[in-house]
Amino acid sequence: MQGLLQLLEKEVVLRCKESELELVKDILPEILREFEQISELKTDVIVDTKKCLPKDAAGGVELSTIDGRISVMSTLESRLDLISGQIVPQIRTPLFGANPNRKIF
Repeated sequence: MQGLLQLLEKEVVLRCKESELELVKDILPEILREFEQISELKTDVIVDTKKCLPKDAAGGVELSTIDGRISVMSTLESRLDLISGQIVPQIRTPLFGANPNRKIF
């Protein structure tokens, strides 16, 4: 849902792990109904069964425009990367103390 709201495209390609294909296909109609209610846009989601996420991926989906120019990674790994980048400054000060040369704390 979040990826669809970020893209706001008429056609979207969705990639997931091969082991999660059935789950994605089962919940997709409900997600599309909710998306249409929220955005007032109708979109077609094409589930890419030929190019799936790696088997060692923790889970999630990757959404992209039909031409592949814009993509939204909504995998567990990408979310952990985002959070780790945001939390490093909060961890740095208790571990190493305040840095007088750093203007952003």
